[in-house]
Amino acid sequence: MSDESIYLEATEEFEGPNRCPALWAKALALCDGEHDRAKFQYVRLKVEKLSDSAVEKGNEPIRPDSADLNEYNSEETSQKDVYQSDPVNRLWISEKGEKYTYAKIFDGEIGLAKIYWVYGVLVGFAASIIISSLNSTREMAALLFIYAIYETLVLVGTWRSASHYGGPKLWAILAKLSVFVRWCGVLFAAITLFKLWSA
Repeated sequence: MSDESIYLEATEEFEGPNRCPALWAKALALCDGEHDRAKFQYVRLKVEKLSDSAVEKGNEPIRPDSADLNEYNSEETSQKDVYQSDPVNRLWISEKGEKYTYAKIFDGEIGLAKIYWVYGVLVGFAASIIISSLNSTREMAALLFIYAIYETLVLVGTWRSASHYGGPKLWAILAKLSVFVRWCGVLFAAITLFKLWSA
């Protein structure tokens, strides 16, 4: 098997329905949860795995050469360059080429458990306590407005994170159902905000 065919096999596995959840989880961990980088990492790991399998079968080992790695690395780098070339996208990514935390949340690049429990449940609980403790209607309305924007960010991110969750599908389904319920909460908050601001 040539090195081109083994790279093709690895790429087709990633883009197809037979993606290995364990290998994908490892790639995500190595890339700090950034899906764009993790894609290339998955291909590299799969190529190494297929190469080791070829060695065990007595075939000539296939190792990714520097040219292949440079091709993948250059494609990954070019994505960052394009991302930073747009002034709007500079709000999304730092000078080091890494997405800001809020960008990772919105793009669903935070782990499902973390984005749901930490950014969703925990922050939401803290926000509800703070809002309920306010005496000024205007202050309450202002904080509700800020939280509604934050909650929208988290809900979009939770949905996206659940869409490419590599674990049991049940958790992804439950997370999406929770997103739907919380969207209803955002709508209720918007109505409440309008009433408070009109008062």
